Amino acid sequence: SSVYNDYDNFDQIWVYDLSSDTDVYANQMANYNAIANWYNDKGKPHIIADGRILGSSSNWTSRTNGTGHSEEAWIQNYAIQLDLRGGGLVLATDQATAFTRGINEINSLIGINPFTNFWYQEPYEASVDSGSELYIDGLVARDPLYFAPGETCLNDNSSTSDVPYGLQSNGEILYPVAFHGGDITRVAISTTIDGPPPQAESVPAPPAVALLGIAAAGIFAARRRKAGQV
Repeated sequence: SSVYNDYDNFDQIWVYDLSSDTDVYANQMANYNAIANWYNDKGKPHIIADGRILGSSSNWTSRTNGTGHSEEAWIQNYAIQLDLRGGGLVLATDQATAFTRGINEINSLIGINPFTNFWYQEPYEASVDSGSELYIDGLVARDPLYFAPGETCLNDNSSTSDVPYGLQSNGEILYPVAFHGGDITRVAISTTIDGPPPQAESVPAPPAVALLGIAAAGIFAARRRKAGQV
């Protein structure tokens, strides 16, 4: 029942469009506009678009072979990679029917193409570019109950949609990360992230004492930055 206007109060913005007919009422539309304003005012921070996350959500829980890698780890890496780059926006949805109405309102407002189509056929897996910064080892194989270290397929079960990729009207480029069933014309995940964050570049190692001082200062700064945030 609330409309949020200042998204700087949040550490993360996750937009899940889960309903079919009630996702474009007045408050929702106000939030979509507020999110779009946040994105545009911030100078277009990084985007991750995932068109299969919700259709595969029932297979997230307790799926592990001891490596600790699972669907949850893949999604957690979204937050990690965006945090390394100063934040951004994850747009994730399901089948491109009524369920994408709200999220496509946001896409339109920030100048990227809509989620489209309807994928519901075997193989129920999305082949992943292992060179992507979003990639982690040990992904969900075709049978979502099991994992294979080094597997480069994500669970793509149920009704999923194609995500926008390539040059968008806002001037951003969305790079494909994963493909439905290995079909390179059907993109399951895309992102504006292209390469490691600037702070990940190699630098000469400082002396041990100096490194300790840097770490302590970083912890202090992080705690102060997090203070008061939702």
